[in-house]
Amino acid sequence: MANDSTSTNSSFSLVFNGTSDCIKLPVAASLDLTSDAFASFTVEAWIAPAAKYGSVSYPTVFGVGYWGITLSLNAAQPKIETWTNNGNRIESTQTIPVEKWSHVALVYSRSQFRKLYINGQEVGSGSAPAFDLKQYGNAIAIGGGGKPDARAYFTGKISEVRLWNGIRTAEQLQDKMHCRLQGNEPELVGYWPLDEGSDTTANDKTTNSNNGTIVGATWQMSDLPIMDRSAGQTVASTGLEDYGYWYRWKQSLPANGSPQKPFRRGRIWA
Repeated sequence: MANDSTSTNSSFSLVFNGTSDCIKLPVAASLDLTSDAFASFTVEAWIAPAAKYGSVSYPTVFGVGYWGITLSLNAAQPKIETWTNNGNRIESTQTIPVEKWSHVALVYSRSQFRKLYINGQEVGSGSAPAFDLKQYGNAIAIGGGGKPDARAYFTGKISEVRLWNGIRTAEQLQDKMHCRLQGNEPELVGYWPLDEGSDTTANDKTTNSNNGTIVGATWQMSDLPIMDRSAGQTVASTGLEDYGYWYRWKQSLPANGSPQKPFRRGRIWA
């Protein structure tokens, strides 16, 4: 599920070494996924695992608490998976390429379900066991578990990490995954583009300003399949999104193709 056919944009991303690199996010109420305010959440990111992605067990893209719940890679093959600390595991039915960018996402609904996505397509699902997430702590890290240890570090590149308070559908993931966000989208509670290119701070572009501390990871220019509005590239957030609304309207028409309802334009700007 590579993204070779998608237009790319040269931008900075962070490279993680798989042994000690991570981004530590602050412990804050607006990021406390163990609280009752987060009955469900969605985390998504662009990742490009290194060829030696399996040098550690379960390298973690995004981790809450000490293995409370994670979005990880399978150490034996390049699949994504999600773990809870009580050993409940869901694995994607498809692999992702190494040394290439893929969009991955985890949707978590407490005590109900978990879903995994690769490039906007659902590739795994299962129940969310009723366990107390709070007992594992609420610290969050990118590129490692919330409390990283030798088993949890990610090897490769990570960019465009987003955290939503709520469930994102496949359609919503597809609509936004190829364009930068503004940071003020409804339900968006954390947004780390990881495009600064220097320094040791990963800026949170939402008003929560939960900036992360970069530990060891290094900056590198990459050709990302993301359109950057700051460079004047607005196609992915206007025309393509508008087309998406038109397509869904068209699909709702009767089989004989005769329109039974008028076409109403959807949003143009994200």
